[in-house]
Amino acid sequence: MTKVYSQDHKELIKQELIEYAKDFSHNPSQYIEKFETLRRRAVEVNISDVATECLYYKAYCFYFTNKSDSTIIYSQKALEEATKYHNRKIKAKSMALLALAYSRRGFMNRAFNLLDSAVKEPDPDDHKTKAQLYAVGLQISMYADNADKEDQYSLQALHEAELSRDIPTLRMAYIGRSRIENYRGSSEQAKKHLKKAIALINTSKDNYLNAHINTGFGEIYFNEKKYDSAITYQLKALKSALVIGDKKFLADIYHALKASYKAKNDLENYKIADENSHALQDSLRTLNIEQHESVLTSLEKDLKDSHQKEKLNYRIITVIAILLLLVLVSVLIRYYKRLYILKRTTREKEEIIKKKQQEIYTLQSEFQKDSIDDILRYAREDQPIFLKKYRELYPDFLKKLETIAPGLTSDDLKCCAMMHLNFTAKEIAFYTYASIRTVENRKYRIRKKLNVESSIDLNEFLMNL
Repeated sequence: MTKVYSQDHKELIKQELIEYAKDFSHNPSQYIEKFETLRRRAVEVNISDVATECLYYKAYCFYFTNKSDSTIIYSQKALEEATKYHNRKIKAKSMALLALAYSRRGFMNRAFNLLDSAVKEPDPDDHKTKAQLYAVGLQISMYADNADKEDQYSLQALHEAELSRDIPTLRMAYIGRSRIENYRGSSEQAKKHLKKAIALINTSKDNYLNAHINTGFGEIYFNEKKYDSAITYQLKALKSALVIGDKKFLADIYHALKASYKAKNDLENYKIADENSHALQDSLRTLNIEQHESVLTSLEKDLKDSHQKEKLNYRIITVIAILLLLVLVSVLIRYYKRLYILKRTTREKEEIIKKKQQEIYTLQSEFQKDSIDDILRYAREDQPIFLKKYRELYPDFLKKLETIAPGLTSDDLKCCAMMHLNFTAKEIAFYTYASIRTVENRKYRIRKKLNVESSIDLNEFLMNL
């Protein structure tokens, strides 16, 4: 007998989703199961919009907790379900989240194309969703180190947020615009935007928002060389980020703290921040390996299922042959038995070879990953040994550069190496303790020496060299 649910029961489920959506960013890891449970209840009472939205928020929880594969899988599921039920808002937001996940992996063109499609989905008067999409565009532009798009998306996000009059959306738009103003050197304007964000709502319980606001103030005061104030806000950001559990965010804050302590010549606290930073990097590396193993396990299961289906097909063929050719039954049985044994033996040998090849590949990957991690650490710590180690790991890259432009200096080669590792201009400036203008000038000189046209992205040119 089909259960009948009251309207009050359905409204209760919708209200729970609203509360979860408002609070999940405080501690996303705890909300993954909550959204899954709420989704099952929504499916049971046939509330498709709530069920689809739970998929989207579950994907966002995975994004906050650095689980890239799960983020992409659940974003795609939410996108497919939103398309099926014609839910344009969740379709657009799922596309944007998927674009954000792609950008974290370095697929910038795919991310921007997907975001452009997402922006076309919402209704013209849905300013809140548009503001959220443009805010995602700002994040992707920062990953891509595209200053023009950063400025464009931050202004569009703020404009749509003001039209929406939605306080949380407007608040995040102010935070995003503050970062752009700070990068431009307009620290006072950046502070004004952050203060507007704080004034909009009581932020005492919002760890995600607190972390971003305090990180913003830390960046502003660091650029103003007010290192004590910078450290104060960075520690506040650290406290909030610890509750969220976003390891990448924590690692970024520790890097900022290291720079502040180093500038202040506080070597004892610099060492503590450095140790915690390395511990987080090790943790992130372990997480990535676990995700990789999970994917390999899934592939191995698919391969095993395929073999089982293949065996079943052979048995069916054998039975049909026996039924149709009774005269040759004894001959066919012996033939298929031998064929089966031969193929089984062959498969076993192939599986052993594949397994050994996979073990070799895994060992090579782990060795290369450890080497790359060391190179990244040398680059971030601005160690003199960086270029030497980089030459050992990528000898062909530097030889090609020196062949194309023999006049490149060691500082030019170091800058090229960091761009080859996909460091942005801001990151290069941050880790080498130089200004962004200095880095941009060096990139301009390198472009001239390499004879690279201005229409070609220098980072992509070097990464494809």
